[in-house]
Amino acid sequence: MKILLIRHGEPNYELDCLTEQGVQQAELLSRRMANLKIDEIYASPMGRAQQTAKPTLEKLGMCAETLPWAHEFYYLAPDPKNPDASYQMWETFPSCWAKDPEFFDATRWASHPMIANSDIKALYDEVIEHLNQFLSKQGFVREGNTYRMTKKNDKTIVLFCHFGLATLVMSYLLGMSPFLLWQGASIDFTGISELFHEEYEDNLAVFKLNRFNDATHLHPEGQ
Repeated sequence: MKILLIRHGEPNYELDCLTEQGVQQAELLSRRMANLKIDEIYASPMGRAQQTAKPTLEKLGMCAETLPWAHEFYYLAPDPKNPDASYQMWETFPSCWAKDPEFFDATRWASHPMIANSDIKALYDEVIEHLNQFLSKQGFVREGNTYRMTKKNDKTIVLFCHFGLATLVMSYLLGMSPFLLWQGASIDFTGISELFHEEYEDNLAVFKLNRFNDATHLHPEGQ
């Protein structure tokens, strides 16, 4: 199975919709997606993701299933130097995390006081529970750090979503701390990231990252 995670186009965050530039980005994306064999399309419930998906759905003659849990991963962390300010986890200052090795560990990141004394781990676990339920329906049942395949699955599925959610999903499937991608990666508007499963003995499978933030559709003719 291939999973294409696509970030929404340039948004007006206040109105939760696309800007004029975002609409153009979604259209360029749809022209590329129209040439792919897509089996299933899913989308975040948020307006900017739904609007990004629309041109692709129209060109493919498909409908998208809305996944309520695939909305942006919102958690505002306090600014230790300004009690009146707060930031998304991927916007926190390096002084809050860069010197702490826990943040770079796949399991210990959740034990850091900044995480343990907040709701972020509970929110993270809720997303992961829904993700694993979704994958189970696709034939991938989580066992430790791998998945056991209960059926063959050669489908290509698409999820229109958000930076925080996409990097959370990728980090979990790759066995990484989410902070490694939240703090060390960037995804362009309508950027495509692709994971695929590789099957091993006893029907065990792992997910691998094949491409990250592919936005070549925004630069026609190689510009």
